[in-house]
Amino acid sequence: MTKNCTDCLSILTLLNQLRDELKVGTRDLKLCGQGAKFLHARHTTEGVETCRVVVRRQVAKWWNDPKMREYLVLQTLFRESNFDRYASNSGPLQLTVREMDNKTAGDAAADVRKRIRYIREINRQRADFNLEPFPEPEDPDGR
Repeated sequence: MTKNCTDCLSILTLLNQLRDELKVGTRDLKLCGQGAKFLHARHTTEGVETCRVVVRRQVAKWWNDPKMREYLVLQTLFRESNFDRYASNSGPLQLTVREMDNKTAGDAAADVRKRIRYIREINRQRADFNLEPFPEPEDPDGR
């Protein structure tokens, strides 16, 4: 069922490409087990484009957090209880409450600018391969 599903394969390919660009894990994810079932269920009920947006959004949010990067897997991203939260989370990237508590406003703005520079660099590379760019967080300086 899911191994032959072209929609599942296209979403998995996107996730593997992004994980590879960010050097997350040592091998590509496979379309098998519980994660594959979650992915198939989500794209069937929510749509392929919504799944692709969730993948891009979570990668953009978690790429710089070593603890969260390990959760860029099918089981986490497409579990129903998680997916609903990820899919409804819209808008620019924001720092977590924990990060905001530990940083001054200037530090937080500098962190966002660092993320913007990194995402712009990745988007330049993605353009070379005709891949859709990641969404950029809102610049704290309005640039």
